[in-house]
Amino acid sequence: MSLNGERLLAHRWVCEQINGPPPSTVHHAAHSCGVRSCVNPHHLRWATPSENCMDRAKHGTSGKGKPGPRRVLTEAQVKRIRRLGPSMSQRQIADLVGTSQGHVGRILRGELWGWLDRRREYGEGGAGPDEDGRAG
Repeated sequence: MSLNGERLLAHRWVCEQINGPPPSTVHHAAHSCGVRSCVNPHHLRWATPSENCMDRAKHGTSGKGKPGPRRVLTEAQVKRIRRLGPSMSQRQIADLVGTSQGHVGRILRGELWGWLDRRREYGEGGAGPDEDGRAG
């Protein structure tokens, strides 16, 4: 949608018409229904990024662990990478699963897929990999 030559997101425009301007520049137009394309004014409100993230988790629309156009690995592959971390080099694991060594390192350090429960892979203490990507 565009207005006076400016590109606008329809749900954000509707939210502003109903609820006034956002309280801050970081606020999102959040959907109580969980449908991103919805422009029903009764479903829109201003929310912080954190609140919007919690809404997506509640609605099951967060995308975590689900296949998508940018998703390279599955949840099962990530768990396998974590299991293999203590016994293989990052390069060996990367070659085995078909991804880059850097990607494997970020997974082992918890920078990627950090939401995935690590206690099962590393025991109740949750001791994850240290700086060199090995389990501690």
